[in-house]
Amino acid sequence: MAQFVFILLTVACSFAAEDWPEFRGPNRSGTSDAKHLPERFDRQTNLVWTTAVPMGRSSPIVKNGRVFLTASAGGNLMVLAFDLHTGRSLWTYSIPRARQNEIDPQRNDPASSTPVTDGERIYAFFQDFGIIALNWDGKLAWQFPMDTFVNNYGIASSPIVSGENVIFQADQVRGSYVIAINKKTGKPRWKIDRPNAEEGWATPLLRPEAGELISLSSATVDGADLETGKTRWSVPASHGLMIPSPTISGDVLVATIRGSEQPTYPAWARLVTFDADNDGKVSPDEFGKFGPRNSFGIADPDRDGFITEKEWTAFRNRGVGDFGITAISLKDRKVLWRHQKGLPYVPSPVIYQGIVYVVRTGGVVTALDLTTGQVLKEARAGDALGDYFASPIAADGKVYVCNAQGKIAVLKAGASWDVIAVNDLSENMAATPAIVESGLIVRTHKSLLSFSPHQ
Repeated sequence: MAQFVFILLTVACSFAAEDWPEFRGPNRSGTSDAKHLPERFDRQTNLVWTTAVPMGRSSPIVKNGRVFLTASAGGNLMVLAFDLHTGRSLWTYSIPRARQNEIDPQRNDPASSTPVTDGERIYAFFQDFGIIALNWDGKLAWQFPMDTFVNNYGIASSPIVSGENVIFQADQVRGSYVIAINKKTGKPRWKIDRPNAEEGWATPLLRPEAGELISLSSATVDGADLETGKTRWSVPASHGLMIPSPTISGDVLVATIRGSEQPTYPAWARLVTFDADNDGKVSPDEFGKFGPRNSFGIADPDRDGFITEKEWTAFRNRGVGDFGITAISLKDRKVLWRHQKGLPYVPSPVIYQGIVYVVRTGGVVTALDLTTGQVLKEARAGDALGDYFASPIAADGKVYVCNAQGKIAVLKAGASWDVIAVNDLSENMAATPAIVESGLIVRTHKSLLSFSPHQ
């Protein structure tokens, strides 16, 4: 009898789901303890199930045998739930768009923020509405409408859950803030303005053992009190575009801080030569003779339809300062090292087995020693070239990197990492896959797919 019980327990443990309940997994690091993950997979190989889904760049999350994601179609914003084992649709909740926020359609969409769940409710942010909380059966628990956001590319940060709070970081051209909402009532607990933070897209981190919320803003890396939202400490950063999210391993924080040593745009004296009416300002039509007209808004933060010398100088100097893939000791908030070459644009770093992995456009993967910042290896991930929006994930001695064209390269982790396989799903994608039950849940622009090495 004892042997029979042992066998039952062994089987039960082998099928126990490892949850991936938020952006980049249970610890927001993109890593997992899962084993026996697939190396080679496509629509004919190791596919467990697939189902069509509406467009959205948000990543799938997994909890208690269910997969959740957000999407948009027409004038509606949606949260969808699927059975983890079969892909069967369980429910869809839909809410009308309250507005059409500023969004760059090439890099963003109305459903780009990843939802989060605590196992009782699902919390989703939509930049065209605000935050909603759904019960496990897909019924609305509460909603928290939010004001219009001012962001050149659209908001892309994801909500996180800390204790009794849902926390969201809204970094904008102006009016940036972090807000904590009671996850049971939908009422705000605190809201902290971030006057020195301009537009950004990073999702903050929790450091519960220290009671801290760690945020990457356009000018600083901040540690804030989880109960009040008030800043405890700050480390200066270049005044640039912060897109990748930070990650932690032990007492080391790694953040990708974009920037440069010198301004990349010409001085005002050059731009003002296009001021045809000599009014001391540059209009969109005048700017169009200088550069792409759709870039005008980036240098016009007050949205008055003109770029002044002050605005252009601030824009031109953005990113000049302390930049690079940066390791910070959380013991004393000292910078341990910076790597300033070949920075990724969108993907966040992943730390796995003492190595920092980053991937950038062209499929170039850089492995850095977490302690010293030494470059261990830099090379292309096979023929998985092109753009990258999804963040790398790692488990089972493997690192997965996904390009925008749907090619997923599987790397053998290590200082001299190597390419095991490149898998082609033949559909565009921007979402970061979820690791669960010795398999992968992958979201493309059209499909949700489950892969296992046992098929």
